[in-house]
Amino acid sequence: MNFGKSTVKCNCGNLWIGEWIRSRGRETLLFCKTGKGVYDAFHVTADILNCSNENAVMATKWAMIGTGIFLCLTFLIGMVGLYYRYEIFILKRSLSKNWTNIGHKFHFDVFLSYSPNSSFVSKLIEHAVRPMLNQSNYEVLSTFFNISFGDDLESTILKAINVSRTFVVFVCDIYHTDERCVNEFNGIWACFKCQPGRQIIIVNMNSYESNLMHDRRIKAFVRLGLDLNFTERSSKLTQRLRSRIGKPSCKATNSEWSEFNHSDVDIKVTRRADIVVKEFSDMDFYLPGTSTQ
Repeated sequence: MNFGKSTVKCNCGNLWIGEWIRSRGRETLLFCKTGKGVYDAFHVTADILNCSNENAVMATKWAMIGTGIFLCLTFLIGMVGLYYRYEIFILKRSLSKNWTNIGHKFHFDVFLSYSPNSSFVSKLIEHAVRPMLNQSNYEVLSTFFNISFGDDLESTILKAINVSRTFVVFVCDIYHTDERCVNEFNGIWACFKCQPGRQIIIVNMNSYESNLMHDRRIKAFVRLGLDLNFTERSSKLTQRLRSRIGKPSCKATNSEWSEFNHSDVDIKVTRRADIVVKEFSDMDFYLPGTSTQ
């Protein structure tokens, strides 16, 4: 059989054509059309077609594609990890069972963080939350009740945070705009992040969804469903709060800690008096026997 001058397209994928022609031992039986011209199929080999180079090019191409896919996946995973870094950290912390506080001594079971500028939240703390915690033998500390105004207020708050075991944060619509609350939560998060024995409990006062939260760290708790929603009103909320805090443990140790041991009533009256004096001072009124310096 002779195919004459008819040609077939030959490439690295059909080298068997040349091998078949050579097995018959006849030249000019078939002609191959290649990228370099027309050749007798008898002489068409992998070397003529540079198949070794083509294979190397294909291998390089697939390696580059694989590397590109790997880099894209790594980038996407990194971006997801960065975006949800707080959720990942909180989940890891909540799943960890090996909580240790070697060398750290707590003086307060609960630190209450909230904005006193919200009358609704303040009344809830004063008339429901604090009485419930005190009656349950928890040592409770909050800036409004236990820390007086002064030039060293910020460092005093940080000291209070450092000796508190559980942080209960009452998030309302003005919490994120209250500078003192923002500073408080920054200190709370720093403590929580560095010491596994701490825990943060978010009380969602406005029943906000996570997309309405301004602070990414607070938003993470809401996304994970770890917040206490204020739609569960009164007794149910306080019961769940007490359950999340755990058993009181600081009554015995707190007898040695005097810096914040003020009577709730006395410090509340003193604090409110300080606020009134400051408000009059800001309006250029002078009250005899008082000073804001």
